[in-house]
Amino acid sequence: LSLHDALPIWCWLMSMPGEFTCGTHRALIYDRGGVNLLGEVTPLTRVTWRRIRDDISTAQVTVPTYECCELLGDLRTIINELHILRNGVTVWQGPITRLEYQWDLVDIFAEDLMWQAKRTVLEVGYDQAHPNIGNVITRMDWLLRDQCYAKYGNPWRVNLVPVRHAAGEPSTTRQVFSWQMTVWEDVDKYAEDYGADYTVINRDIFYFEIGRASCRERV
Repeated sequence: LSLHDALPIWCWLMSMPGEFTCGTHRALIYDRGGVNLLGEVTPLTRVTWRRIRDDISTAQVTVPTYECCELLGDLRTIINELHILRNGVTVWQGPITRLEYQWDLVDIFAEDLMWQAKRTVLEVGYDQAHPNIGNVITRMDWLLRDQCYAKYGNPWRVNLVPVRHAAGEPSTTRQVFSWQMTVWEDVDKYAEDYGADYTVINRDIFYFEIGRASCRERV
């Protein structure tokens, strides 16, 4: 699916009220990076996932302990990923961040792949005060690519997708000091106050001028 086709579909999905209440879900466990499949947890007694704009989305599955006992016992946070399929299509992926064991159930909690940016401190500062006015999308790309994912070899296999206009992109005079916040906090600030938005779809992180997010323009 090309970016040209993906954004209108995403805009349509984001405009739909409520949550999906139908469909058949599966939950697969992968090693970090989403290549090595460890197995499927089944049967699912509960599945919750969401797609969200300008935030880190979450997912949760609940499974009984009478099946997949060995796999459930071997699960590890962060180094294992949860992948959710709906009607055979992968709709959500992200690292497992919490496990809650009960005597007959296991709750598996996960966050999308922006999680790594949330846990990465911005080690360098920058100053875009006049006359060094910067481009918001360029700055977000630098934060995510150079200060987070590529910096550590991108073991999560995240695909960064900056969406650019030919003209009219938002600019920024933002100044940030080193060790002041995480990479995600800075990216999120651009989405809050500087005319940009972002969302995570499986392993793709899209960030774009806010006109795209409002779906006023079809690409």
